[in-house]
Amino acid sequence: HLAERLNGLLPGKFGKKTVFVTTGAEAVENAIKIARNATGRPAVIAFSGGFHGRTFMGMALTGKVVPYKVGFGAMPADVFHAPFPVALH
Repeated sequence: HLAERLNGLLPGKFGKKTVFVTTGAEAVENAIKIARNATGRPAVIAFSGGFHGRTFMGMALTGKVVPYKVGFGAMPADVFHAPFPVALH
């Protein structure tokens, strides 16, 4: 019932779906799957320096190698990092 109520609050006259997850990393994983499916494109761009969770995709998206990626082997492919856009760059 909660999902239906939330969907009813969103603007737009199109079908909406809601998924409930237990962690931020799980939310990130699902967002990547949804985006890849919707666009048909495998590549993902993440900002350098961000932390996106401790799943393998979360670690691939995370910009810091130490301490998050050291010793875990190859990360998922098609993940690219860009500097976060700030006025000082």
